[in-house]
Amino acid sequence: MTQSTTIVRDLFLLLTNDAGRQEATQVRRQSLVAGAITDLVERGRVQLDDARNPHVTVVDATPTGDGVLDHVLARLEEVDGRRLSSIIGKRAVDATELVGQDLVAAGAVTRQHGLLGTRWPARDPAIEQAVRRDLAAVLRGEREPTHQDVVLLAILRAQRNAHRILKDDVPGLSRWEMNKRIDALGRDVPAAQAVRRVYDTLMAAVTS
Repeated sequence: MTQSTTIVRDLFLLLTNDAGRQEATQVRRQSLVAGAITDLVERGRVQLDDARNPHVTVVDATPTGDGVLDHVLARLEEVDGRRLSSIIGKRAVDATELVGQDLVAAGAVTRQHGLLGTRWPARDPAIEQAVRRDLAAVLRGEREPTHQDVVLLAILRAQRNAHRILKDDVPGLSRWEMNKRIDALGRDVPAAQAVRRVYDTLMAAVTS
């Protein structure tokens, strides 16, 4: 495995430092739920309406074959039609453990218990580095972005974490320049535009 294959896995790697703690944000758990929902939207399993705090509706309950996404999909069926802000904080929908264990199996991280909870220290940094390298190449205009690249960058932008997380990968690129490039990439990608609404709701929910 040279890179993760879903937005939720990429987010886990980017939001977890090498020591296994949350990086740059205190809302990793909620971010992973929102990332998984975005993955499910991309796979045609879930729809979000156009409300600022959108309703989350399961339109196809067929398993995706991905254990993490299928766990979240099953939990979403139980709260079908509710608003995003009421879903992302529910522990029943929490994907952290499943994503972490999946990345343990892939050799990307290890799992450690401690007094302050579970940590996920890096085991093979090359896996996260591949994700970072691809995103950096997109930001420098050296690589044609995939749809997943655009959506992932839009998520980091919406979290206000893009520059904090990627600044060492694109040295010399200011926060303003990075945000402007991400906005330009996502302008014609509906999922990237929807991401902003999703994360605006997320941040409002966890800070209220």
